Amino acid sequence: MYTEHFWGIFRGPDEILAFAEGALSSAPQVYSVLDWYMIDQGTAFYRAINRADNPEPGAPPIDFPSFQIVMFAGDGKWSAEEDVWGMAESKAWGQRCPDAAKAHDPDPASKLTRLDWGTLDWARPASGHAVEPSWMGRRDVCTVRCLREMVAGERMPRPPKSA
Repeated sequence: MYTEHFWGIFRGPDEILAFAEGALSSAPQVYSVLDWYMIDQGTAFYRAINRADNPEPGAPPIDFPSFQIVMFAGDGKWSAEEDVWGMAESKAWGQRCPDAAKAHDPDPASKLTRLDWGTLDWARPASGHAVEPSWMGRRDVCTVRCLREMVAGERMPRPPKSA
């Protein structure tokens, strides 16, 4: 089971894959940098930096943090994951990326750059690694940019709007 506090709950490999590929295909420029982690009795806790390389030459990457909890099932498999991130930070990231692209490069997402993997050497790909997302070029992936575009999973209940 995969619980994503904004998007919803996804059960089983098919739902998880449909959501992950759909969501990631909507923002191909993003990659996750492992910031820190802790493992305690079969549960991994980690902070990731969701990053897009800034198309402005010399400018820092465009980031927002998230926190993950992964429960291992044994035999190299996991049984559940929970992801938490802040809506305000994600929205700011979502605006900064197109603003930077408009000003400096109209199509940075197509380049799939991955320039800054952070300070944990073992958590970065080998030199010369080619970025080949599983959803790239596939017509069967349903892009997910908003809740109404989701084709898998159970939506998280929304609190009622206050008057």
